[in-house]
Amino acid sequence: MHRYFLWLFFLGLTINSLAQAPLTEEDTTTVVLAPVTIRALGGYTTQPTAAGGHARLDARALQEAPSTTLVPALHRIAGVRLEERAPASYRLTIRGSSLRAPFGVRNVKVYWNGLPITEPNNTTPLNLLDLGQVDALEVLKGPSSSSFGAGTGGVLHLTTAVPEPGLGVQVRYTAGSWGTNHLRAQVQGGNVATRWDFRAQHLQSAGYRDHSAVQRTGLQGQVHHTLTSELALRGFLLASDLAYQLPGGLTAEQYTANPRQARPRSAEQNSSVAQRRLWMGLGLQDGQGPWQHHTTAFAYVGDFENPFILDYKQENHRGAGLRSTVQWQPNTKWELQTGLELLTSADSAGNYGNVNGLRDTLRFFDYLTAQQGLAFVAANYSPTAAWQLSGGLSLNGYRYTVHRLQTALGGDATGLMTSAFAPVWAPRAAVRYQLGNWVGHATLSYGFSPPSLDEIRTNEGSLNASLAPEQGINYEVGARWLAEGRERLALNVFYFQLRQTITTYTDPNGVVLFRNAGRTDQWGVELQGHEQWAPGPIAKLAYRYAYTYHHFRYQDYTTGGQDYSGNALPGVAPHTLTHSLTWQHGHWQAYVQHLWGGAQPLNDANTVYTEPFHALSAQVSYRYARAGWIGEAFVGVQNALNQTYGLGHDLNPFGGRYYQASPGRTFLVGITVDWMNTKR
Repeated sequence: MHRYFLWLFFLGLTINSLAQAPLTEEDTTTVVLAPVTIRALGGYTTQPTAAGGHARLDARALQEAPSTTLVPALHRIAGVRLEERAPASYRLTIRGSSLRAPFGVRNVKVYWNGLPITEPNNTTPLNLLDLGQVDALEVLKGPSSSSFGAGTGGVLHLTTAVPEPGLGVQVRYTAGSWGTNHLRAQVQGGNVATRWDFRAQHLQSAGYRDHSAVQRTGLQGQVHHTLTSELALRGFLLASDLAYQLPGGLTAEQYTANPRQARPRSAEQNSSVAQRRLWMGLGLQDGQGPWQHHTTAFAYVGDFENPFILDYKQENHRGAGLRSTVQWQPNTKWELQTGLELLTSADSAGNYGNVNGLRDTLRFFDYLTAQQGLAFVAANYSPTAAWQLSGGLSLNGYRYTVHRLQTALGGDATGLMTSAFAPVWAPRAAVRYQLGNWVGHATLSYGFSPPSLDEIRTNEGSLNASLAPEQGINYEVGARWLAEGRERLALNVFYFQLRQTITTYTDPNGVVLFRNAGRTDQWGVELQGHEQWAPGPIAKLAYRYAYTYHHFRYQDYTTGGQDYSGNALPGVAPHTLTHSLTWQHGHWQAYVQHLWGGAQPLNDANTVYTEPFHALSAQVSYRYARAGWIGEAFVGVQNALNQTYGLGHDLNPFGGRYYQASPGRTFLVGITVDWMNTKR
């Protein structure tokens, strides 16, 4: 009977949380017995035999490249690009353009251990997470609305290892160019019934460019408690405090003369971002034979402060969420799953004048709410060992409100604007056939993405109520070759027809605004592979490559008397290649990665293009283990060729301020010490 009392208690906590504030949530698969897998999030999986475009990187793959961020690791996945315009200023795209994200991450659902980092307003503060808070990651490419709700850009799921019994300690320190210092510490312990894990991280750097310093401190904790062989609880906490400076975009002349300089007045106006978040939650897993139930609820609070050259923005955030799934696998042929996700947020946002970097007179002040509701069902049917049919369907509802409480702009002083989008059905169908080591698959999926609150509520005070959601259909076929149950080669070809594409433009004051651009056609080819050899008893050589071809075009886009139909979407390189070589011999490991980025347009007219670039990085490490201790020392270099290039330029800016320079040649050195059973 205690199980049912626990369910009632947990449901009461959830209802109380949802009644008091916003929400957002996702599930974690096995709360105690195994690491979280994407399967428990709604019928999708990154298993090598599954249909669809997906990829996975483990802990060692995340540590091979010399870096204190996820940027080089994600570039090892075809079709994925993590842009860093300035330290901690991220833009993430999966099979897409960063048009909708002049700053931040939009149109990609991001989860951490099942917790949706993507907030109900459809923005994701990915920059709050540290590399030390990620032990593995999974990527689902293309529309996944049938199980994850809004978004045409795919899903990124970040996970940490489940603690093991016993006591373990890990400390990792990295120092490097531009005043970089990165410290990570982890302690874990417990017994078979109760296991815990606490981590802390601190990153600081003066930055390569003028006015580009960053400082971030993060804390996390998780406790896994097994009540019975079938029932388990998981509690978690995640906190981050981040502050970074914004050097701003440069014109071509400024970029050529000195790519390290900041945009004029950026320093004088203290152009920067300070943001904090605290997430707390509780998860319950109940497994009974072919049945498994997963429910997780959480709440978060935080704030955001952004002095900019033209204004000064302050926001306060609070939200909450719930995700619950039921999975039934009666036999080896059928697997069914149904679930729901409820998210809500209540934020306040004020825009002020900026005088020498200090907050000045109020311009306008709003109270913002956002609610999302998702109910889905997913099924896999395997009539034979070779064939598998998959399907999914979700019903989605979204509602935003902007209540203008104060304004000094004139016109309609105050009022309430509501954007309630009609409920949307999102289906997905897939088929897979395996013949020996080869797997062929095909997928048809529908995706949609309503505008985020930042796209509706703009920084110059207007409310863009006419902005329509993006929506489209994705057609995809692919093949994989497996060896020893692992993916060695993957080829995907897709065609995504997107309607009501949201694009950006900049007004004379430098404010980024948004509008719908009709239809775009997006064709793509992704090739990814992995070869490895063992030339000696203690030697191993591995070669990985990821090639992306994207042909993205406006089909009917006319604005301001200009017809951009047939033009390429800004921010999309037609060709991208990342390949790496890893050599291991005894205690030694050497890693080399080469990223080649082709020229890409930076404006709708396709009159400004970037130059192709080559980014070369390398790392050498020595690892030694003895009597429960593991020590590792490493030295690395980024941008070894010292090329002038950018991993995230600005699109359609006013005044030709397109260019954001990435760091020049950068050296990193560090050491890691593990004791006992700390998982990597």
